[in-house]
This record gives sequence, C-alpha cells and structure tokens, in this order.
Amino acid sequence: MYLAVIQNSSNCEYFCTMSNDGMLRLFQNDETGNFVEKANLAFGRNLQESICLSELGNTHLILLIGGYDSKIHVYTFRKNSSNLVYKFSMLGHFNSIKSIAVSPLLKDKVVYIASGSQDNNIRIWKM
Repeated sequence: MYLAVIQNSSNCEYFCTMSNDGMLRLFQNDETGNFVEKANLAFGRNLQESICLSELGNTHLILLIGGYDSKIHVYTFRKNSSNLVYKFSMLGHFNSIKSIAVSPLLKDKVVYIASGSQDNNIRIWKM
C-alpha cells in the first residue's frame, strides 16, 4: 500500500489522504497537535487519484474526489461529526480526472470548481 494523494484544508485543521488500497481517510488536528481519523470511505478498485478539500462556510467542509471513473464525486462533512455525506457526482470528462480545485464560498453562496482530465480538457463548474 502507498499513499497516492494528500490534501489539507486551508487552515490545516483537516487533511485527507487517498491510498492505492482504495481508502480515503479524513483526519482532524485535535487540541494537542495530534491528528485523529474522523471519517473514511472505501472506493475499492475504483481508484480515485485527485482530491480537493475546502472549507464551506464555518461549519462544513466540501470534499471533491476524481479519478479513473471520469466523475467528480461531491461529499460534505459537518465539522465535529464523523460522517462524510455523499451529495452527487458530476460527469463531464471522457478520461480520468487528474486535478481538482475549488474557489472559496462567494457572496452569493456560489462555489466554482475547476477540473483537469487526461482527456486534455479543463472544465469549470458552478455550484
């Protein structure tokens, strides 16, 4: 097993890992400086190779996951909970997704997502 991807939140309170065994893990920095696993997802053989973790307001995180299935899977996480909640998947690429980035939450409660794929396309999504 090896660590394939790591992504941290902007304030470094949370970070997320994806390993080649298909496990995604979300960790939180506790008050003592230790990281505690808060949630995990098993993707199995459906390897996901790009993740983006960002704060969504003061109470939630948004987790975007992309990989070989050509979809961006969107999850939310309420801070101080232990569940990643699946919201939806976005299909728009024709090959594996190699990178994902998300904008901060804008005034009109809109978030933009940029995704790059091995299909040589960059897509901009509005949520």
